[in-house]
Amino acid sequence: MGALGILAVIAIFVFVIIPVIFVKKAGVTTQDTKEEVSNKLQQTMFLSSLPDKQITDVFIGGYGVPNGTLELIEQVIKDKIGVRTSIEAYSGTLPMRDNYYDKSRGQFDGDAVWQYFIDTFADRGDTVRYLIVVNEDMYTKLQPERPYIFSRASFLNNTAVISVKRLKGESTSSTEIYQQRVEKLALRTLGVTVGFSLSPDADNINCVMYQALTLEDLDRVGSIFCEETETAFNKAFLINH
Repeated sequence: MGALGILAVIAIFVFVIIPVIFVKKAGVTTQDTKEEVSNKLQQTMFLSSLPDKQITDVFIGGYGVPNGTLELIEQVIKDKIGVRTSIEAYSGTLPMRDNYYDKSRGQFDGDAVWQYFIDTFADRGDTVRYLIVVNEDMYTKLQPERPYIFSRASFLNNTAVISVKRLKGESTSSTEIYQQRVEKLALRTLGVTVGFSLSPDADNINCVMYQALTLEDLDRVGSIFCEETETAFNKAFLINH
């Protein structure tokens, strides 16, 4: 078979066979409306993206973060998800400050920080998720126009980084507001590492998987995992209660 023949086979597989498989798996019928078909396909693709193995543990590590913040994250994960957790607070600032600090912006390169921890925890298994919490301001070179980012995570990696630096805000000293922001950011970031960001709920600002880019957005985002995402809990996590 020549090169064109191979490309034709690949095209058929990608554009014909895979969609047919998803349509059958989603239970689409001729009576479904376009919206119903879209919703079924999105839910099926979401469930197909979840980890092959259940996540048994979530490790929460903090750099320059108060123990109370780490304990808050641990408790909300236990309450909302029920997976086993552990925490460890490290003294001092990030270990690679001189290498990844951008003096011109006064911020850390969030992508470089994230990659550092991905490399650190890459060989520690795929049934654990590592949430590294820092008290340093971060930006991303992928979108340098954004003044800051809250986190870096992907369902392709077992490690995520969360920055709580901006969560206190400039105009509020409310402990309750800070705690709510921490809880929502931690739940969403953990959710991203298991594919929950592909859930249909991620488009709904009333659901915690909605991506907030600013503090104002974060305050408007809901604090719960909505129905579509909850259906995936037992597939994604080994629940302990």
